[in-house]
Amino acid sequence: MSVNESQRISWIAILLSLATWWMTLTFDFVWDDFPTLVTNGSVHHWSTLWKGFTLDYWGHHAIPEISGYWRPLPTAVYVLLVKGFGVVPWVFHALNLLLHLGVVVLGVRLLSSLNLRGTALLVATIFFALHPLHSETVSFVSALPDLLAAFWGLLALRLIRRPIWSLLALGLALLSKESGLVFVVLWLIWVHRVDRAAVSKTTRMWGSVLVGVLVSVYMGAHLLVTDGIAARSLWGGRLDTHLGTVLMLIPYVMWRSLIPLGTGPIQPFPVSEGWGDIRVWLALLSLCVVLLWVWRSLKENRTWPLKGVGLFLLFWAPSANLIPSEGLLADRYLYLPILGTAVLVGVCVQAFLTRVKNPKWALSFFVFGALLWGAWAVWAAFPWRNERSLWVSAVETAPESSVAWNHLGSVYLNNEEWNPAREAFQKALSWNPDLSDAEFNLIVLGSREGKVQKALNRCRAYVDRHPGDPKGWDLLGTLAATTRTWTLALEAGEMATTLSPENWKYAFNFGLSLLEAERFESAAVQLRRARNLNPSEPRVWLKLGAAYFLAGAWDSAAKVYEEVLARWPHQSLAKDRLDRIWKIQAL
Repeated sequence: MSVNESQRISWIAILLSLATWWMTLTFDFVWDDFPTLVTNGSVHHWSTLWKGFTLDYWGHHAIPEISGYWRPLPTAVYVLLVKGFGVVPWVFHALNLLLHLGVVVLGVRLLSSLNLRGTALLVATIFFALHPLHSETVSFVSALPDLLAAFWGLLALRLIRRPIWSLLALGLALLSKESGLVFVVLWLIWVHRVDRAAVSKTTRMWGSVLVGVLVSVYMGAHLLVTDGIAARSLWGGRLDTHLGTVLMLIPYVMWRSLIPLGTGPIQPFPVSEGWGDIRVWLALLSLCVVLLWVWRSLKENRTWPLKGVGLFLLFWAPSANLIPSEGLLADRYLYLPILGTAVLVGVCVQAFLTRVKNPKWALSFFVFGALLWGAWAVWAAFPWRNERSLWVSAVETAPESSVAWNHLGSVYLNNEEWNPAREAFQKALSWNPDLSDAEFNLIVLGSREGKVQKALNRCRAYVDRHPGDPKGWDLLGTLAATTRTWTLALEAGEMATTLSPENWKYAFNFGLSLLEAERFESAAVQLRRARNLNPSEPRVWLKLGAAYFLAGAWDSAAKVYEEVLARWPHQSLAKDRLDRIWKIQAL
């Protein structure tokens, strides 16, 4: 392929992508964006740039969690953007869009290296660039790890004739998301086969050695920080149902990558009933048919089926969940596998063009198809504009999803729409009676409606059923303090902080209960703990100052209020308290 042809196709794809995805710049934060950015105080501190290398990816959040993921690069990018622009949605959406454009341009090079040319290459590129399933990846700020891994991984393949720069890009892909390991496999294939003539034997040998070292260091660091990828529950609850579901998902996701019906944040997918499930054997049969087709094509010296199917399966492997690592199926998991589908689409276009007698008619057909494809993508992206529209769309797409109903109920709850919230939570429990989050949210709903005693009784029952859930104990402590049932409030607060010692909110709420119970010294202990866990929250500092003040520890209280004014100069309460302390000490 000529350089001019590559540039023309890249520019066409860029312009069409901008025309399709520009509206994402007007979108708000949704879903995981809130704990990742909006309520995450750590992204406001330069120290998080290097702490990202020492903590679990979700360990930086205001309420630390264990995810088993190590992604220092997205963490660093979030910090740099917040420091430069603040927590402004359009800035983060602009980065997602720019990265997608970069992936599209690099995708042109990848597809052309697989012998796609001319109109076939253009159609394959547009198929990938405007794919409706990309609406999640482009529109969702928290999909940044997927985009970074894709961009740096494809760049590593593009720079393979410059090994040092290529390995640097490969390292950045690994630091973006665990799926970057797929690019290690592709790098080794590329350097030993695709670019064999352009890369010397010595470079190939030493490059492979350095890649091995890079992966070893990465895996060692990942295990050291996270203790491995956090295992989650098996699909269907048993090993046979899980493996059956893994098999069933392969033809399912292949079909969705070609015809993306039902896009959304929570995708319903078939869960097998074990090896006795006929769907598992049909999926296995369909996979065998595909592999037989690939094998026969190779015998006839046609390599494109292997390239298309192989690329799809390689990119799908990290999301295949053969080793349980994720309990949901998201559209963004198909971001890179769709490149494999694009190869198959491009080859079909090549075959179609050889049989068409009127090229102008074919060109008009492709232009019309591109317009429809782009319109479909716009329609798929539109629900991501805000939290309410996202979950309204989700329950329409997947009405049997208890998770989607629970999220929609939370949207209503936050907007004080009590009846719709109750209906949504009850709907979630009707689909999944064991969904503790929906049960918990119903208790929160009752307390916000002012039905405190009823909520307290339900919360007692909740902690009896879920004794290991710290949020239940925390809520029980808060409700008990509201009714001035101090013994229960303090016991519940103690349980919450014991079960989750790294959660600053639990320590803060326990400190408030102690403060209201007039146990000022004990309150100061818990509030100091909350402050150390989350020093960026002014409420914690103010309540800590109040605990010292009420305990008569004037010097300690003064130091806290002075620190508050140094951090937040407009805190009038701290200034008033500090003036009172100085007057008391002057007497």
